[in-house]
Amino acid sequence: MARFTTPPKKRDKRDWNLTCNFEFIKGAAGDINALTEKRVAKPGQIKDGWPVNIEGCENTEICILDICEQVQINDVKNCKIFVGPCTSAVLVNQCEDCILTVATKQLRINESKNLHCNVWVENPPALDQCTGLTFAPFNGAYPTLPEKCEAAKLSTEFNNWKEAHDFTTNPSPDAFKYLPAESYPAEWVVEIEGMGPATNPISKDAPSRHFDEDGMEVHNIADMQKGVAAVQVTEAEATTAPVPPPANTEAASTLPPAPPAGGPAPPAPPPN
Repeated sequence: MARFTTPPKKRDKRDWNLTCNFEFIKGAAGDINALTEKRVAKPGQIKDGWPVNIEGCENTEICILDICEQVQINDVKNCKIFVGPCTSAVLVNQCEDCILTVATKQLRINESKNLHCNVWVENPPALDQCTGLTFAPFNGAYPTLPEKCEAAKLSTEFNNWKEAHDFTTNPSPDAFKYLPAESYPAEWVVEIEGMGPATNPISKDAPSRHFDEDGMEVHNIADMQKGVAAVQVTEAEATTAPVPPPANTEAASTLPPAPPAGGPAPPAPPPN
């Protein structure tokens, strides 16, 4: 049975299954075959940025169009899900055959297969035990999305969608791939009457963002690797550099010796 909940921050068991104020629409069509339901949380409906749980859904289109603290998507099949912005992490577990459009600080996907992920994420996506995942840049748009993302402190200058890391011990060669620009999906535009035009605030060409060990910013992993290689070369050159000859001590040997402590000064040398 599908559940859509926003647990309150106090974690009171009596209110744990508080149902989010979703608009329920029957018979919606979508990009996935046989979508039969559509649920939309409009801007302002996720109270105080509470977390959202999506569990056990099939053949459903779900739009979380508001700031939320964390989103958990568990055991979902053949669904199309729009989430964002999320101020913490979107956690995807045991899902398959879904389309995800996500704006978040972190994205973690575990034990899932055949997901297409359109991502705006500040940290590299983390994968574990996944197969058949594809990644493309964020393609979502709805009214007030730019203001929501600014409030969630998501930078529009950078996007780490193309920096996924697979933590699987022996990852499959077909665990994930990145789509080329010519294969990017069309914008997922959600119009909301009376709220202005739908907008996607981040460019599909936004670069990656990383920091090296010294806290200096580098814009992609290749640049980071170049920086590490440059440091290694510099250190190697330093260890193989010739040792300079000792300073000339001949002139110093002609000077009179220092007087003993408390004794008279030695005579000055005769003039030339």
